[in-house]
Amino acid sequence: MVQANPIGNPERAADRGDPVIGRHAGPVGRVFRVITGLVGFLPVFIILRGLSTTEVVVGLVWFVVVAAVVVAALALMRPWLAGRESGGLTGFVGSAILLLPMAAYPMGLLPEAPTIGLRLYTDFSVTLSGLIGYGGLEMAALPSLVLGHRPVLYSQYNMVDLVERRTLTSGRSPLAVLAGVLGVLGFAWFWTMQFWFTTVPEFVTGSPDARVPEVPAAVAPFAAAAIVLAGLLLLLIDRRAAAGRRWWWPLGAVVVVFGIGAPVGAMPDALYAVIILAGAVIGVRRLLARRRPAA
Repeated sequence: MVQANPIGNPERAADRGDPVIGRHAGPVGRVFRVITGLVGFLPVFIILRGLSTTEVVVGLVWFVVVAAVVVAALALMRPWLAGRESGGLTGFVGSAILLLPMAAYPMGLLPEAPTIGLRLYTDFSVTLSGLIGYGGLEMAALPSLVLGHRPVLYSQYNMVDLVERRTLTSGRSPLAVLAGVLGVLGFAWFWTMQFWFTTVPEFVTGSPDARVPEVPAAVAPFAAAAIVLAGLLLLLIDRRAAAGRRWWWPLGAVVVVFGIGAPVGAMPDALYAVIILAGAVIGVRRLLARRRPAA
């Protein structure tokens, strides 16, 4: 028996009672998001601490503005997010649409006040998605509460969800558990712990000189090796198991690529670029399929 596509049709997965990647987060994924979101607040707090009261208030106002815009956008997109994964804006396409405007932030195209508001909303959303167990694009966590609908949208954190899910679907075999532990620990380092050494000392002391960047530099190769090993173990598991060969082996390959790229800063943020690219390709494909005359 071949296992179902782990990021396949959400309606079919729901009918089977399976958690849907892009909608549901497991226990590990939830904790991972909460910790990552809380740590992500620290650089923003450092910035806010150096601003005047007026500038802080303006930044908070922009946080409310960003939240309102995202909720409104999801409300407008909802009719196209409630369908099957094979159509509409569900999955990669909707994720790409929501992520594209956010690209203005890392590119430095926004003034300081909107940037602060966007950073606050992003870290708030990551934390909230973990608290409520929403496993989709973190930006949609608040709209999912306000609108009462959890759309299937993909995020970089789905890497953690997929590794966690693979561990569970393998019957918790020793190799799968080891792969899951190594993968999550490696992800945690690049997403969270390295910022602990470069941000927390400055946050506590108020001095940039308190940072200890040599620690992340020393640990990064080991964390990357853990991720690569996790990916190789996942590939080995799927080679041994008749079930799951069809869909799960790409996860192992992606985890290996993640581990190789992580030490040079290519991950995890590059995963957003992958989501946007995948959304563009799938969106064009869906448009062409709609225009194709029925046989």
